[in-house]
Amino acid sequence: MYAANVHAAKLVYQVRAGEAWAEKTRPLPRGGLHPMLLKEPRHHLRVGAALLGMWQDQHPGIDQAFAGSVPHRSAVAHFGWGDVVHGTGGEDRALTARRRLIERYLDQRPAPHPTPLGIAVVSPLEGTPRVAPSGPGEDRDQGARAHRGLDIDATTGEPVRSLADGVVWFAGFDLPGRVRPQPVPPEELAHTPRPPLGAGGLFVCVRHTEGIFSCYMHLSSYRVHINDRVKAGDCLGAVGRSGVKSSGSHLHLEIHVKGDAVDPAPILGPELVIPPQDTVAHDLAMQSKKMRLKHERRARWRAHLAARKDAAARRE
Repeated sequence: MYAANVHAAKLVYQVRAGEAWAEKTRPLPRGGLHPMLLKEPRHHLRVGAALLGMWQDQHPGIDQAFAGSVPHRSAVAHFGWGDVVHGTGGEDRALTARRRLIERYLDQRPAPHPTPLGIAVVSPLEGTPRVAPSGPGEDRDQGARAHRGLDIDATTGEPVRSLADGVVWFAGFDLPGRVRPQPVPPEELAHTPRPPLGAGGLFVCVRHTEGIFSCYMHLSSYRVHINDRVKAGDCLGAVGRSGVKSSGSHLHLEIHVKGDAVDPAPILGPELVIPPQDTVAHDLAMQSKKMRLKHERRARWRAHLAARKDAAARRE
């Protein structure tokens, strides 16, 4: 790919200079991109450093030139994802996977941090900070109901962990309508006929203190029983998309305080979750909700005018 950029032990490339492009060079070790030399670690690292420097030099100008792309987080992103990308989802998941791998390799288990609720919490997912593209109050079912929790992007099978110490209050199926959820022991999941599921799918709820609960929904499986005691960071189950109609796999997290659902993002904090307000997905959802409310207001006004017209006709 870069052979054409190598000239006489130099890396030659173009960088943005105002509205034009200017030539720039970087030194390369003797032998450049020769395949046999690249097998030698020291030579390989020096060539890699030169290429990284070239990417860093070109990065601002390329983002400026390709206006249809979302901004790249770093120069390396151009190499991994190309110069034009229309969303950050792929890069988000790659970065998350890398953070999860490093945490596992270092055997890191983050310490709980205090919250205004009086409980100390950890992230329910590994590899923080995690992206939460959807939050409370957004439309669901074309506005028929409001979203009650925080959707955190994740891949199927990732471990879901209790965000704080507590006791498992529920583990089972969410059922559609106003039907009480069905508890199912984890060892019977594979053998229990699965009924049509409500929006929550398979879910687990943990009671942390009097009046404070956390619920983890759309699971593919769970491993805890009702009344099990859990510590912050203990695995409850695995990410899935049970109960989901159209979106991909993710964790739907709810926190309830004295019967009211509260926004989990401020409780987890920016170290653990990138809140919906910082994502493009949230902006699009809010625009869609704004248009729905506008159309509903217009429909109500037209209905009001039609009713007045009918009333006037009857009086005549």
